[in-house]
This record gives sequence, C-alpha cells and structure tokens, in this order.
Amino acid sequence: MIRDLGRYLLFTFRAFGGMGYVLTRPKLIFKQVYYLGLLSLPVISFTAIFIGMVVALMVTYQLEAGLPKFYVGATGGRTILIEIAPVIISLIVVARVGSNITARIGTMKVTEQVDALETMGINSVHYLALPIIIAGVVVVPALVIYGDLIALVSAAVSAKVILDIPVADYVFGLRRYVILNDVLGGLLKTLLFGLVMGSVSSYYGFQTELGAEGVGKSVTQSVVTSAALIMVFDFIVAFWVFR
Repeated sequence: MIRDLGRYLLFTFRAFGGMGYVLTRPKLIFKQVYYLGLLSLPVISFTAIFIGMVVALMVTYQLEAGLPKFYVGATGGRTILIEIAPVIISLIVVARVGSNITARIGTMKVTEQVDALETMGINSVHYLALPIIIAGVVVVPALVIYGDLIALVSAAVSAKVILDIPVADYVFGLRRYVILNDVLGGLLKTLLFGLVMGSVSSYYGFQTELGAEGVGKSVTQSVVTSAALIMVFDFIVAFWVFR
C-alpha cells in the first residue's frame, strides 16, 4: 500500500511537470472539459433533482418535533451545500467518467499505443494524464455548483408541492442560516475531489497490464480508490473548516 501511494504521488508530480506543455496546447484541456463536464450534465441534473427531493423529505420529517417550517431551508440548504451534493455528485463523476478514463488509458497501454507515443517523442503522461487532471479540478466544482442550484430549487419545489411548506419560509431559512463558509467549504472539497478523480483514474490506467483482464482490474481499483479518497478528503475538509 505504501509503495502504491509513493508511485501514485510520483506519477502525479511527474504529470504536473508537463504544465508548460499542456498550457501551450489548450485543445487538450478543452476536449477533456467537454467530455468530463458537458456530457455529464444529464446524469448530474437527474441526481441533483432527487438529492433536493430526498433532503426536503428527510428534513421535513424533523418538523414533527415542533421545529419551525423555515428549518427545511436552513438545515436542508446547508446539508445540500456542505455535504450531500459535493460528495454524491463527485462519486457520480467517478463512476461515469473516472472508470472510462482508466479503461481508455489502460487499453492504450496494453495495445502499446502509449509506447508508440513515447517512441514519437511525446511524453505520454503529460499528453494523456495532465489534461484530464486539470479538467477534473475545473469541471467537478462547476458540476457541483450546477448540482447545488438544481438541488436547492428541487428541495423548495418539493417542500411546497408535496409537503405544503411555503417557498417564502424555505427561502427565509436559506438566506438567514446558510453562510458563505458553507458554500466555500463545500466547493473546497470539490477541488480535491476533482484532483483525486483525474489523477487516480489516470494513474491506474498507466499501471494496467495483462490484457483485457488487467483493464477490468485497473478500472475496479480506480473507482474504489477514488471513492475511498473522496471520503478521506471529505472528513479532512470537514474537520478543518466546520468543526
């Protein structure tokens, strides 16, 4: 495990060593931003709608204890912004995009396309991995902001239509009790989540061997490791920002 961690860190540092190369070729980044971001919007939209609905239902359940109605906006909004939306959306991105990145790079590795790039004098890590890492750091926060907005609106609509809680009460709780630190803390997580998704997915792609069986093994390791690191960084940021 320690050896794998060391290899992963060396791989990531090596990737960032090609920053000058990638920044002079912005099309490499834009291509990954399109693939990671725009193509993920439908599934993120669907997920965010149900995040808002579920949070509204769960918080409303607490109203049975005699809490005021604006509690739905106050607690529900903070829960969405701080924890639920950043973590769930990041895991969705890992499942949809991270696994595909590992499979794609892994297939290139076992079919010797990576070796072909090196033969042509192209640093494969700089060319393949770094644009993905940069795009992950940019796209995951953007997707979470988009998901936050949809989830908050979904929660307000659900509270009104299903639970008969006035939108004015929901908005009052949201504006009165949700502070800037809640928003920034949630977004700080997503920067780390994006870095984890891009770097871990690329790393396991480059570690792939033994043909098709190796590709499947690398994809599994990539998704599990990314999800585990997301949970770890989620705790670290929460401990640092919200305690």
